[in-house]
Amino acid sequence: MNKRIIVGVLALLGTISPSQGVANPLAETVLGWSPWQQEIAEVTANYQVGPFSNGDALALSSWGLYCTEQAQATNSEATYWFRFDDLIQYLGTGHIEHGCLINGEMYTSGPLVAINTALNHQVCLAVNADIGNGLILRREASTSSEVLRILPNGTTVGLESLPHAIYTDQTGRQWLRVDQPQFGWVSAAAQAGAHLNLQICSR
Repeated sequence: MNKRIIVGVLALLGTISPSQGVANPLAETVLGWSPWQQEIAEVTANYQVGPFSNGDALALSSWGLYCTEQAQATNSEATYWFRFDDLIQYLGTGHIEHGCLINGEMYTSGPLVAINTALNHQVCLAVNADIGNGLILRREASTSSEVLRILPNGTTVGLESLPHAIYTDQTGRQWLRVDQPQFGWVSAAAQAGAHLNLQICSR
């Protein structure tokens, strides 16, 4: 990838877990996520990494320390990796996951919010639903929430917050909060890796 990314770390140390039972963690594929990429200067040169708060910085530092301690405890060398979900490319805001590989086990940070700063964040998104002719705009991020209006395919929606507000419900549905033409929530995707109901457009 040749995009600069600002990363906001939302995970705590307790989310770190090894890839138990995975013969080759680097070959593992996860729906809706890119393959693992090694964090080396040539790869990360075009990424700007920085947490959004002091708490986020502490969480990322704790994860790095955990990896270092695991490597020292086993007298092994750790290699560091990262991957992004599909949302980062198509919506401008998505998630990153860090991993350290030690003795064939990947210790991951869990999904963390990320912003694709290669995009102009004064962009809009256009509705591009694959079922029906548009998206339902709801008051809350729930399929049972009040319907505010229907946004036909091709309708542009504006987002003022950065990072964009994305919420994954208990069913795996990914919701996006929009500010224009009316404040509310739309279904960005039925689940990770599914069709994205919005695409980036220029104002």
